[in-house]
Amino acid sequence: MVNEPTWKTFLWRTTLAASFLVFFVALFYGVENSRGLATWRAAQQRLRAKGEFLDWSRCIPPPVPAESNFFGAPGMTQFFVRGATNLSGYSLSSLSGNRQTTENIITAASASNYLAWTALSSRQLKLIAEALQRPNARIDGDYQHPDRIPIANFVAYRTVCQVLAHQAKCHLCLNQPELALNDATQLYQLSQTLVRDNPYPMLVNGMVHVAITSLYAEMVAYGLDGHIWQEAQLKILDAQMAGYDLYKVYQGMLVASRNSESDILDELSANHDPLLVYNVFDTSTNLASLSLYLLPQGWINQNKALCLTLDEMAATIFNTTNRTIAPLAAQHLNEAVDRAFANKSPYNFVAAMMIPNCTKSLARTARNQTWLDQARIVVAMERFRLASHTLPTSLTNLVPAYLPQIPRDVFTGLPMNYQLRADQSILLWSVGWNVMDEGGYISQTSDGKEDPENGDWVWHYPMN
Repeated sequence: MVNEPTWKTFLWRTTLAASFLVFFVALFYGVENSRGLATWRAAQQRLRAKGEFLDWSRCIPPPVPAESNFFGAPGMTQFFVRGATNLSGYSLSSLSGNRQTTENIITAASASNYLAWTALSSRQLKLIAEALQRPNARIDGDYQHPDRIPIANFVAYRTVCQVLAHQAKCHLCLNQPELALNDATQLYQLSQTLVRDNPYPMLVNGMVHVAITSLYAEMVAYGLDGHIWQEAQLKILDAQMAGYDLYKVYQGMLVASRNSESDILDELSANHDPLLVYNVFDTSTNLASLSLYLLPQGWINQNKALCLTLDEMAATIFNTTNRTIAPLAAQHLNEAVDRAFANKSPYNFVAAMMIPNCTKSLARTARNQTWLDQARIVVAMERFRLASHTLPTSLTNLVPAYLPQIPRDVFTGLPMNYQLRADQSILLWSVGWNVMDEGGYISQTSDGKEDPENGDWVWHYPMN
């Protein structure tokens, strides 16, 4: 007869099983944490060897005096900061909803009508113009953690800048270049409020700035197309365009991105903040919060290392010596991202939610910087024409009287390509995203639109 197990035997077996379980769990956490820490330290060492930093506090813009802060002026926070509480009745709603704002065809009648419409919002536009006289621009808020910093209201910026750009075109149509220059100056100053006092803007703020520059270039082009700008305005426009450096802005965004990812992951593993869990995982469930307590720190470090590795690849897109952009490196980065996240694992699942697709934003940045550079060249050519009643046969004719040097192609680092045709029209082009000089050929997609990935990037108005 088999003896029934006594309670002592049961207790002994349970204790032994629990001991084995604790041992293997401890071993699992020990191995994962050790492996993750080694991977993270190696990634940090690579970064330091390149002279780069990993410290979110260095990305925080310094405080500015309230009386000199654009966002401290009446209405500006309510107008231009996402989610700002508006208890004072400040609104930009009267500046939206006019279809003429985005139209390229302008007549004297439509221009007069549009200016009459914007006059109804003179209070808002005057407030903005007055605020733009302040030399600093820093959105007030909590910058200690990147997931909580204040973000620009893209819709508001786009709305106001579209109105200013179209208002400038209307003034140009009515042969009022001085009034158009006032609009252009406000447009330029408003775009700079996003990056002026912050060399490391977050992606949203930086890309709002980049987007606005295309409106500025189109507005300049409209006046050039009709030979409306005069020497006095052209000199000021050139100085403003020289103040745009989208190359530097995008590099700053990459640095901010790299440092914010690391800080957010550290905060995620240290505090398990429910708001942070919601922002990263797009969920407010208790399960996500609970799972963070159970994650080995090594998994977080693996995700941090992966983010850092991909950010390092993003940095190779830029050649800081000759200030060029390498689309092929961007393609390699996309392929690396696809490989890294092809299969979800504990080592990449958080990183997959944080790494942005930078190729589209990079292409837009390169495109808009090219438009600005080409606009500067055409402004110089217009000044040359006003002085000599002819167009230059070579861009070198513009140096140094009208340009200190010829803006360079963002892809090749060489001066922009130029031809003066027999009919006295100009052909000015960049080799474009495919980095192939096709002699000023504009490629089109199947629906007849300009193809930004193929063909050359040619100066023309209106720009598609």
